[in-house]
Amino acid sequence: MRLSYWRQKKEDEAELVSIKEAKNLLKKKGGYAWTEHYERDGTLFEVSEIKLDGNNSRFQYNTHL
Repeated sequence: MRLSYWRQKKEDEAELVSIKEAKNLLKKKGGYAWTEHYERDGTLFEVSEIKLDGNNSRFQYNTHL
């Protein structure tokens, strides 16, 4: 499972958004965006930054889950 977040400033509360929406917010307002990757049992195994260029996932989920 993936959950993506966006935050404009470090002091702001993070918003749960889609990756597409996070990229749009990064273009319009800047800030920080990241995706949290979770195992099936609910444990966090990766946090990756969302960037404006390219594919933001380097995992093939069928091999990890």
